[in-house]
Amino acid sequence: MALTKIRDYKDGTFGLLVERDGKYKQIARGKKSLINRKKAEVQAESINVEAAIQKKTFIEVYEEFYKSKIADASHEYSGLRLSSVTCYKSWFYKYFKPNFDNRVLLTEITPVKHAKPFFLKLRSLGVKWIQCKIVTCSILTCLKYAVEQQYIDPVKIGAFAVWSPKKDTSLKTKDPSEMEYKKTPMISLPEVVRLYEHIKPKDHPKISTGSNGYIKEYTDIREWQKFAVISTFIFTGMRISELRGLQWDAINFDDLEIEIKRTVVGNGGSLDQVKAKGSRRKIVIQSRLFLILKQWKKLLAKYNGGRTPIVFPSLRNVGYNIVALSDRTITDWIKLAFAAIGLAEIKIHPNVNGDKRAFIEITKSKFKRCITKTFRHFYCTALLNAQQKYPSILNSNFVKGQAGHQDDKTTRLIYGDHQNFGSDRQLEQQAIDNAIPIGIEPPGVHEERSV
Repeated sequence: MALTKIRDYKDGTFGLLVERDGKYKQIARGKKSLINRKKAEVQAESINVEAAIQKKTFIEVYEEFYKSKIADASHEYSGLRLSSVTCYKSWFYKYFKPNFDNRVLLTEITPVKHAKPFFLKLRSLGVKWIQCKIVTCSILTCLKYAVEQQYIDPVKIGAFAVWSPKKDTSLKTKDPSEMEYKKTPMISLPEVVRLYEHIKPKDHPKISTGSNGYIKEYTDIREWQKFAVISTFIFTGMRISELRGLQWDAINFDDLEIEIKRTVVGNGGSLDQVKAKGSRRKIVIQSRLFLILKQWKKLLAKYNGGRTPIVFPSLRNVGYNIVALSDRTITDWIKLAFAAIGLAEIKIHPNVNGDKRAFIEITKSKFKRCITKTFRHFYCTALLNAQQKYPSILNSNFVKGQAGHQDDKTTRLIYGDHQNFGSDRQLEQQAIDNAIPIGIEPPGVHEERSV
């Protein structure tokens, strides 16, 4: 029931105050009979609201929760990524609605009675352990939403805050590897070299007839754009949203720095914000990338007259309606390049209606779902390898700053924990042999060699 107070004024009137968010606010003033009637209405409404909340099932609240998240992300000025919250809708229809007991009330849900059986039900349906964990843990996220809506008391989520499938011994799997997140496959240095040589623009100009009938030469602008985009991934480890949001004012050619301060997600415009704390950073431009970006800037200025601040704009748009390259265009370029150098097998599905581009499907590749992210792992591993040679210059703070991570552990243990960067196997063998120089040659070998 709502908490109320009645204030007595000197003029003979009364004020009705109702408690909201810990403070009393006056909502009505008048004769005592009016105030008493208003008080009764407020309390009755409060009782009805509380009764409705008591009847809410968890499934109903989860549906309300995912719709609220999508609405927040769809707002024009929202920094919340739509792609990061649509998963809740998918989980609701795929896992919760068909498998979670729809009679369980929001106010009675507990980890042992409801979350654990739900987890085991998903496992029995063949859902992978990690996926079961992610889906089940979203219950806590939903309950936090319920607290914000004042459906439940914050104390209610205490049990879920300390419980997790990984800590629950009864939910552990026989194969411990199933309980670990799969590491993003990293493209190796030899593979990057092959890719770089493949996408490098060929030294042959294109011939075109101008509008006035004269012949002119020009460089293939799209070939150069593709080269500049993929090279930027290789030499900076940028996220695709950061690359799409890159503008010329963020590139300092004098100090050889790129400032990451904007992103572009979906079909939206550039956002003056980054993914997370630590993502805003300045990247030192590698010398080869410096030359590529300088040349690309000149070619782009000739192509569109320097009308766009976007580093990698879509060349399909004309006039001033210029937007950044789409995610799909960028990933399609990489898929085709990977297929050309033998790192992937693809299948091109032509559009039936002919009004849209063909869809490029990767049928076989270790980078199947990590088309652009693999370069980020490559870049972080390259930094950590270089750190061993220049420890005083490339310290941990510098390395994590270049990668855009708040914590050095993220760079070192997640993105840089790879063994296939491309080291010289022969030199590695020699180093291992010299590390423990005991009995490198079996007895009798030296004598046989001297005979």
